[in-house]
Amino acid sequence: MYKDYNINLNSGFVIDVEFEVENQNECNIGIGYESGQILFEANLKEYMEFEVEPEIKYYIEQTVYNNEIISIDGWGFTTSVIDMQKIDSVPVELSVINEDGQQETIMLKRKYRADVNENFGLEKSKKEFGFEVKWKNTQKNKGIYTVVLKGGKTSEKFIVECNKLVDQAREENRKYENFFDMLKNRDEELFIDDWHYLVNFGWKKYCDRIKKRFQDTEEVYNVWRKKYIPNARKLKKQRAEKLDYEPCISIIVPTYKTPEKFLKEMIDSVRNQSYENWELCIGDGSVTEDTVKNVVESYQKKDKRIKMLCLSENLGIAGNTNAALSIATGDYMALLDHDDILAPDALYEVVKWMNEHYKDETDVIYTDEDKVSFDLKDYFEPHFKSDYNLDLIRSNNYICHLFVARKSIVDQVGGFRKEYDGSQDYDFILRCIEQSKHVEHVPKVLYHWRCHPGSTAANQESKMYCYEAGKRAIEDHLKRMGEDDCQVVMTEHLGFYHVIYPIREQKKVSIIIPNKDQKEILERCIESVIQKTDYKNYEIIIVENNSTTNEIFEYYKTIEQRENIRVVIWKDKFNYSAINNFGVRYANGEYLLFLNNDIEVIRENWLSEMLANVQRKEVGIVGAKLLYPDNMVQHAGVIIGMGGIAGHPLSRHPADDCGYFARGIIQQNLNAVTAACMLTKKEVYEKVKGFEEKLAVAFNDIDLCLKVRKAGYLIVYDPEALLYHHESISRGKEDTLEKRNRFEGEVDYMAKKWKDVLEKGDEYYNPNLSLLSGNFELKKESEMQ
Repeated sequence: MYKDYNINLNSGFVIDVEFEVENQNECNIGIGYESGQILFEANLKEYMEFEVEPEIKYYIEQTVYNNEIISIDGWGFTTSVIDMQKIDSVPVELSVINEDGQQETIMLKRKYRADVNENFGLEKSKKEFGFEVKWKNTQKNKGIYTVVLKGGKTSEKFIVECNKLVDQAREENRKYENFFDMLKNRDEELFIDDWHYLVNFGWKKYCDRIKKRFQDTEEVYNVWRKKYIPNARKLKKQRAEKLDYEPCISIIVPTYKTPEKFLKEMIDSVRNQSYENWELCIGDGSVTEDTVKNVVESYQKKDKRIKMLCLSENLGIAGNTNAALSIATGDYMALLDHDDILAPDALYEVVKWMNEHYKDETDVIYTDEDKVSFDLKDYFEPHFKSDYNLDLIRSNNYICHLFVARKSIVDQVGGFRKEYDGSQDYDFILRCIEQSKHVEHVPKVLYHWRCHPGSTAANQESKMYCYEAGKRAIEDHLKRMGEDDCQVVMTEHLGFYHVIYPIREQKKVSIIIPNKDQKEILERCIESVIQKTDYKNYEIIIVENNSTTNEIFEYYKTIEQRENIRVVIWKDKFNYSAINNFGVRYANGEYLLFLNNDIEVIRENWLSEMLANVQRKEVGIVGAKLLYPDNMVQHAGVIIGMGGIAGHPLSRHPADDCGYFARGIIQQNLNAVTAACMLTKKEVYEKVKGFEEKLAVAFNDIDLCLKVRKAGYLIVYDPEALLYHHESISRGKEDTLEKRNRFEGEVDYMAKKWKDVLEKGDEYYNPNLSLLSGNFELKKESEMQ
């Protein structure tokens, strides 16, 4: 409640005073300091009769007038105090009054607003405080309306004047016209692309796109970044440090008519490196343009570590890069684009990481990156990456920059390939990784990707051929890895792909569903599985757990008439782990699918997607994407250490929200997924001895996943397997002392058993990101202690 006032929460207080008084009319009460200063004073009778008026909080985010329809977006709720103790909040009532005092007919759409609930401490509320109100303007362009927000006896009003909205729209149109004139004069190609985007996606998305291109929307990151970039003293210390292993790193740069400013800034960033055993190798295809040649030659006079090969013709990105590789003599090759910037400690941190981990055995190493504005003043969109993630690199080139590979590996894979221009680095990275024993990740932002108009970093639609080349790069990679019968599809989000693996064996899947009572919930689950599952070779095993209602046992009799459904009886007290282990005893399938009774299938391919993945030899468990009934995310994987032991990232985000660098919508490896919908090989389950029965309710799925990871298998989160999860309907809340004590005991068990994993951190998450929330936010200062 005090968040907006920056007050320590411990500032609140409650004072109880017991006293007896015969005549309340003559008794005054007050609160004050010992010095005599009075903070509050009232007659007791007046105080006892005091009523707290409800308070309305609201905000109007947008008012639009279009084709005689007025539309208002915003949020609002009424907060009132009940019995002087309980605070309750309800959505505001809305009405619209015209100039004649008549109430207009409105269309009202309520919206759930997670941001509002979080900001006002209403996280537990599922009420829809957001709203969209529409009505027709019956009084032409000059209409004036009063919008009334009401809560109890309290109301708030604001005025909507149509003539001002019309003038505002005209002014906006003039801005757009001027903006397009500027774009057209500056870059004809960019103008055409912007116009194409506008026509296809509309004004709102287009404006969001322009905002991202030209404005710094990462003020928080800029503040955070300044605290961690090395100062002059630290860089001096790095230069003086003697490392055990100091390989020469060849920095490979292809150039073609590079603007002088960009070229100089790139070269300066290399020359300013605190690690000095490097060489800069430039392959220039400018041919008739001498800018690059003249600039580089001027630098060569100052620094002998700079090399250049001038080509007789422009060979494209791949050819020019290969030319630079041909003059490289270093132990490792580092890729740098001609207009990008290296952090001054980039090479030092890379070599330091080699020394601390595998020394000269490291084959490939990559770092985090961000984007920098045209003028190098603003840094934004930091990409804090996962450690090496097989399924993620098959979904998107998340590695990208800075990428460093051993020279012998580069020679072995044969450099860059022209047919993949536009995604030549993606193809090259995949081929290098295939030949590498150790792929390492330095979790520091050491590469700055310049983002200027026309660059792919800023303007994704400008080079569609890049994404087609990326698709072919993944397809070829899969063929080389023996997965030549896979299909790669481009998602609606450019640069992100989905690999559809084939089902190689039509083996049986045993679906195990624990259940107690809840006939309607179980029936919905089973019917959705039967009606919406395209893979048919499965059996359903319901583990009955101490039900008491007659209707559930009657339902059991009905569904057991079906050939592939059985009910087995668990007679002991509730223990999720033991119940599932018991159900496995009756399973005939080679694959085990653990499914909660409050799950409802959305996509028919959910089981075939999961089965195709789990049949891969390197995969031990596959998890699905689960949504709440209001289409907000319930499960998009699990991060170890989040919230203490483990937590769900992107929880309560909209289902179609991409998340941090699309982590919510693309297939990837994680350390854990929820057993609300979890598929595993039966042999893997038996190898790790199933669920840990000491964990009766919480973390048993996390423990199972960590055991499977320890056994050397990958865990896959597949968002294409999409289901609803009506979470914990049957088990209820943790609202008794016994349940809280049990939960604390399970937390303690996990903290001790997996102490090393928790201390090391989740390798598929980044140590720069906060474990206090699931939104991939920067780590807070309190977490840095």
